[in-house]
Formats: sequence, C-alpha cells, structure tokens
Amino acid sequence: MERSTRKDGGCWLLVGGRRRLGRALAEDLAGDHDLVLTSSRPWAGETWLDGLSKRGRVQTLQWDAEGLDLVPRMMADLDTLETQGWVISGAVILAGSFPEAPFGTWTPKELEATWRLNLSFPFLCAQALAPRLPEGSCLQVVLDTSIHRPWLQRLPYSAAKAGLASLVPGLAQLLAPEVRVVGHALGVLLPQEAGGADGWAADPAQPHRRSRRPLPGRALRRRQPLPHRRDPHPGRRPALGGPVQSQRSVPQHPGGRRPHRASMPVHPPHGLPLALRLLRHGLRLLRGDHAGSG
Repeated sequence: MERSTRKDGGCWLLVGGRRRLGRALAEDLAGDHDLVLTSSRPWAGETWLDGLSKRGRVQTLQWDAEGLDLVPRMMADLDTLETQGWVISGAVILAGSFPEAPFGTWTPKELEATWRLNLSFPFLCAQALAPRLPEGSCLQVVLDTSIHRPWLQRLPYSAAKAGLASLVPGLAQLLAPEVRVVGHALGVLLPQEAGGADGWAADPAQPHRRSRRPLPGRALRRRQPLPHRRDPHPGRRPALGGPVQSQRSVPQHPGGRRPHRASMPVHPPHGLPLALRLLRHGLRLLRGDHAGSG
C-alpha cells in the first residue's frame, strides 16, 4: 500500500483545482503537500500536471456537478483514496462559475444551473468530505465579497454565494472541535486584474459602489451611520491587502462541547497574486497541526 512521504503524512484535496485560483494554489502547495485535484471535465491534455507530479504525488478526480451519479462517484473515489493510503489533512472547495444574469433575463433553467454549481455542488462536496477529515484538520470554502455587496448584474450568483456563506458557521458548529471550518471571502478576480485569458466579463455594477440613482417614487436620502457602528479609531486604516477578520460566534453546543468560531476573512480584490498569497497564508495557519485548537 502506497503511503504519503510528506512529514505531516496527509494530503490536501482541492475541489476545482484545474483553473485560475485552484491551479495557482495547487502549484504553490505541491512543494509541501501531496495533492488530490478535482475537476468537472476529464484531465487529459493538462500538461502542467507533469511538472506538478515531479514535486510530489498528485491524484486527479472528475467530479461533475451535472452528473447524475455525482454523490456515488464522490463516495467511491474517497473510498479508493483511503484504500490506497491517502489521508486527507485538509480540503478547499473552490469550484464555481461566474455567470452574468441581469434582472429580467432569469429563467428556471439558468437559475438552476447557477445554483447547482455554486451552491448545491459545494454543499454535496462538504457533506462527502467532512466525515473523512481526521481530527485537527480543516475544511475551507472560497467565497467572494458578493456575500456582503451583491453583484447587481449577477444576483443569482451572489445569492448562491450568500447561501454558501451560511454553510460555514453551521458546519463549524457541527464539526467542532475536531474539524475547523473556514470561509474566505475573496475579491472577485476579473481579467483586468488577473490577466486571465478565459474572458470573464466585468460587471458594470461593481460590488463596492452604490448607485446614486433613487428608486422610482423615492427621494435619495443620505444614510447616517448608526452609533454602534462608528469606528473608535477613525484615523486608522488596515494595511493594504491585509485581511479584515469577520468572526461569527457560534453558541454553545447542547451536548456540552465548547463554542467554536467560524472564521470568515474578507480579502480586497487586488488581483490573483495577492488573493493567492492571502489564501496560502490562511492554509498554512490552519494546517492540521494548528487547526485543532478550535
């Protein structure tokens, strides 16, 4: 039986490890971890995997969100990994799409497709992976800043991410204290920032901007800050690119287990290199030998 040769004896599983941030994260982690990468399409022709395999063990799986046999396929693949001696010390769910869907163009078919890949699929992946994670491991979910300010031209996508964000504190409570669950609300990486060639169209309604046009029949009023939301240090600002921690407390478990926090850092959209660096920093902090403190 083949065993991992790495010091921690485990591997990282990246759901959606073929393109963009998933591929960049895989290339960065390969030097220190064995990897299991999933994709919705066959892996034939992915020549970049050759260089990855020279740095460590890499196993590829095909998990198609559209497949009728998705759940049995995931369970069978995970059983095979266990039989072959792979121990999953951490998992990152990155899979998703970024469809433009302006209000007035929605159809049941398109809504179902958007929510299947961006909401249902991550839920099913988390359900399949959670029982396989050993004590002290970490399950991480990649979100984006639309959970706080929705993309107006992509509201179905934003709604899916908001639903996925609610999974993080819920799973954190269910799996605590053995497994830690973390959500990363990254800034969306558009081609203008990341220099990608896949051609995602920019949203004219940027999530960090608010429309100054009032709704019909309503006057535009200036919103006054609430007293409890005032910044006690108005002259201080976080360092450029630093994550803004948004901790959500989870109440005490009825069974007596200690409270657990679901960490959801929010990262500004400064491009793929910075997003990768911030996500990598989170991964290293939450590796198996650090994540068990709860």
